[in-house]
Amino acid sequence: MVLMLRLTVALLATLLACGIGAHAWRQRSFGVACLALWMAALALSGWQLALVIMHGGDFTPGGFLLFTLLVTLAAPLLLGYVTYAVRGVRLHWAWFLPFAVHLAASIVLGTRLNARLNAVELIPLEIFYTAVAWVVWFRHARPRASQPAVVGVLTAVTAVHVAQVLSILGLLGYIGYWPVRQAPLFVLSAWLAVALVMALTESTRFRRLVPTLTPPVHDGERVLFDRIERLMQDAQPWSDPDFDVGAMARLLGTYPSAVSRALGRAGNTAFYDYVNEYRVREAQRLLTDPRESRLKVEALGRQAGFRARSTFFKLFRQHTGVTPAEYRATHAAGRNVLSSPPAC
Repeated sequence: MVLMLRLTVALLATLLACGIGAHAWRQRSFGVACLALWMAALALSGWQLALVIMHGGDFTPGGFLLFTLLVTLAAPLLLGYVTYAVRGVRLHWAWFLPFAVHLAASIVLGTRLNARLNAVELIPLEIFYTAVAWVVWFRHARPRASQPAVVGVLTAVTAVHVAQVLSILGLLGYIGYWPVRQAPLFVLSAWLAVALVMALTESTRFRRLVPTLTPPVHDGERVLFDRIERLMQDAQPWSDPDFDVGAMARLLGTYPSAVSRALGRAGNTAFYDYVNEYRVREAQRLLTDPRESRLKVEALGRQAGFRARSTFFKLFRQHTGVTPAEYRATHAAGRNVLSSPPAC
């Protein structure tokens, strides 16, 4: 039964890590990337533990080292996800120091580090980071009911910590009742299954295949999308290359997850697709403006909000079918034809 639970957790976490990772890549979202990496760390840990159970219950030295590294990485990734989800702020690099120190020690000492570090000694670090994440959520989530995904993650992780503590007590002989020790694993696997269903129903591709699972668009999402439209047209924040979903959420006084949801549900688009449409339109305007004819194409791309030349050219061609230089040349030729005097 324990093996089946571990395999279930590992399989569900793997599926979610792949899906959320693809979503993070499209959205360029720090918070979603943290969640995807945390899910990947959970999946790897689950597969490792399942293999350990299948092969006699002992870690190999290399497997044990990898397991402890995943633990020290997963803790700040969880905090990074929660911090970005409720505040729109990226986690400071100093929170990743435990992982960096452990990684450096493992490079220098190799598997000899295992003699100095026990996995049980890392459990307080995990619990500390989870406690800080709960504090961030309690202090900054307003209203708290608008963050069910964050609460679900925190609850599931807290259940894992309960399982860790109960397992230690069981090993010490204080708790011998098997269902009590394994109950948090049931909670975690149930949460992963629910999260997978939620991810599928939010996927635009999946909704096209199964239209009956499309959830209705709420009035609040339409209202927020209208506010996003006004912000984009009036303040033109897309001209900043560093503009991201967290910055938009702060300007609107809401959460990054709420912005992404409103864009996906009411606007049927993703954040960066939406922002890049505005940037491409601005680039088109600049390329056809005679007053900007002396500036290079790359400079106009930066003016429109594109940081990299390659990204600018790629997205411009996707939207218009031609390169920026071809677009400018075509419109310049059109202006010359219109402005030339008629032949006698």
